Amino acid sequence: MIKIDFRFDSLILMKPVNVLVLLPSSLKGKPPYKSVLMLHYALADAYTFSEQLNLFSIPDKYGCALIIPSLPNSFFLDTKEGNYQSFIEDELLSVIKNSINISEDVNDSYLLGISMGANAALHLLLNGQVSFSKCALISGFYDFKTDYSKELKAKDRQSYLMYNIVKAKAKNLLYENGELLDKYDLEYMFEKSDKQSIKIMQEIVFCCGSNDALCLQQNNTVYRRIKEINSKVINNIIKGYHDTETFTKATTFSIESSFRNFSCK
Repeated sequence: MIKIDFRFDSLILMKPVNVLVLLPSSLKGKPPYKSVLMLHYALADAYTFSEQLNLFSIPDKYGCALIIPSLPNSFFLDTKEGNYQSFIEDELLSVIKNSINISEDVNDSYLLGISMGANAALHLLLNGQVSFSKCALISGFYDFKTDYSKELKAKDRQSYLMYNIVKAKAKNLLYENGELLDKYDLEYMFEKSDKQSIKIMQEIVFCCGSNDALCLQQNNTVYRRIKEINSKVINNIIKGYHDTETFTKATTFSIESSFRNFSCK
């Protein structure tokens, strides 16, 4: 596995951005590489994310490139702190593909998001993003309107603490005058979405821990909504919580099972 710390000045964000790119070693894959854009969870960056989930074996095993932008606590959305969704849609992939020998074929391009990253991946799909043929949404947190504090405090202390940190950040970025802005609201997203981009996806995978008090209900709700649009949807509930161990198992499942043809052979 070859690790590249890629840094460039973003014209959209008007600041330098770090992107971790993991490539197969020269004996394990041949360019142009298939790629997975991976969107990390909150309270992490690309480097802690890749280490915690032990992603380093994936490029050699599948002959693919992992592209992991480091955008901590940005929600990967267009907010008053920066147009992060526009950056991903209009700049990131173009810069990387012009710098590293990654396939331009949409059938070779995949999207995977975890927790906060899964919400961002859903936004990309609903916004008509057609740069990917398959997508995995792992332990997604999509609902910023419901208050989960009491339920989490009773069931999962760790998720409760994390939720309150992320919720405070969301209140600053996604709310105005105490109300969640429409463009971040789940119902509004589906109502205004470009459903054609979802219909043409080859496969969409949902995955969540069976004891994930924070995201299991949200995962199942969004899965059912997407299932109405595209029948090629999988919902895999695995034993686990909202933690890195579960995220790691879910990532392995998503790539090995759903991206079963994702091989350098």
